[in-house]
Amino acid sequence: SLKQHPAKTKEAHWAETGALFEEFRETVVRCSGKVLELGSRQVVPGGQSKRNLFPNCSYTGFDYYRDDNTDVVGDAHELSKFFGADFDAVFSLAVFEHLAMPWVVAAEINKVLKIGGLTFHSTHFAFPVHERPWDFWRYTDQALRVLFSPPLGFEVIECAFDTPARMHPDRPRPELMHLPLEPVWVGVSVFARKT
Repeated sequence: SLKQHPAKTKEAHWAETGALFEEFRETVVRCSGKVLELGSRQVVPGGQSKRNLFPNCSYTGFDYYRDDNTDVVGDAHELSKFFGADFDAVFSLAVFEHLAMPWVVAAEINKVLKIGGLTFHSTHFAFPVHERPWDFWRYTDQALRVLFSPPLGFEVIECAFDTPARMHPDRPRPELMHLPLEPVWVGVSVFARKT
C-alpha cells in the first residue's frame, strides 16, 4: 500500500546498460504476442526502429507525432481511447521524462495490457535538458517502483539504474564538494507485470 512508508534500501541496484531491456525483449519474443511501443518515432538521427527486435510478434508503434515507424498517432495519456486490453507487452525507451503526467500514463498502460502482460520503461535519472518544452521529469528507481506498484495493478519484476556517471559543479562550493564521490547514473529502468 502507498500509505505505508517503504523499508529503507541500503544500496541502489544497477545493471549493465541494456541488460534489463534485453531480459524483457527475450521474454516477449518467446511468447510471440502483441507489442506496443510508446514513443516509436525516430528522434535521434540514424536511430533504429525497435520493430525488428520483436520477430514473430505483432508490433504497434505509437507516438504523438507521425513518422515511418509510427502506426498510431495519439497521446499516451489516453491510450485506452485507442486500444483495449489487447497487448502482451508495452515498452518505452527515453519517453517517461517527456510525459506531463506519468502516473496517468502508467494507469493507461495497465488498461491496454492483458492480465500477466509485461511492461518495460527506460528513462533518465541524470541527463541534460532536451526536447524542450517537453522535458519534465527525472526518476529514481523508487519513483518507477511507485508508478508500477501494486495499487496501480503491477508487480515490479526488476528495477535498476544503468550507465554510471559522476557529477560535479562547474563552480566549486564547499557544500557540493562531495558530489563527484557520490554514485550517479544516467538511466533507470523498470520491468513489471500487470497483476
